[in-house]
Amino acid sequence: MANEYPVNTSQLIVTKTDMDGHIVHANDVFCEISGYDKSELLGENHNIVRHPDMPHVVFKLLWVKLLDGQEVYAFVKNLRKDGRYYWVFANAKPTTDKYGEINGFISVRKAANKSAVVQIEKLYKKLNTLESPGRYGDAAVKLKELLESNGIKYNDLVKRLQKGERLL
Repeated sequence: MANEYPVNTSQLIVTKTDMDGHIVHANDVFCEISGYDKSELLGENHNIVRHPDMPHVVFKLLWVKLLDGQEVYAFVKNLRKDGRYYWVFANAKPTTDKYGEINGFISVRKAANKSAVVQIEKLYKKLNTLESPGRYGDAAVKLKELLESNGIKYNDLVKRLQKGERLL
C-alpha cells in the first residue's frame, strides 16, 4: 500500500454531513489532508476517503451510535486522493435542528496517537479477517467480546488509547 501522509498534531480536521453522509462542509485542513479540492468534496459521500483497511463493523457501530443521538470516538484510517493514507482520532456527533431532531453530523478529527495506531491496526486486521461481504456478525461479536473482556465501552477504549495507554 502507499505511504502514510503525516497529519500535523496541531491541526483540527472538520467536516459536516447531511443525514445520508454527504459532505456539506469541509474545512481547509480536511481538503489539504485528503488531497481533494473543496469543490470535489461538497455533495460527495464522506466515504470518498474510506480506506479499504477499515472494518465495516467499525462504521456500523459509528452509525448506530450517531443515529441514536450519541457522540462517538474512533480511530480511522483514511485514503487520500493520491492513494496515500492517514490516521486520525475522530470525534463525531449528531447536529440537530431547532426542534431537537437530528439533521446531520459533525466530525472533528486530529492526528492519531502513534502507539494507539499500532494497537488498533492489530484489532482492525483481526476484525477484517472475520468480515465477509455484507456480513459483519462475527466481527461485531469479536468486538463486543473484546470490549466486555476489558470491562470497557467503545468510546472509553479509543479515548484511552489516544492518551497512550496500552489496552490491546
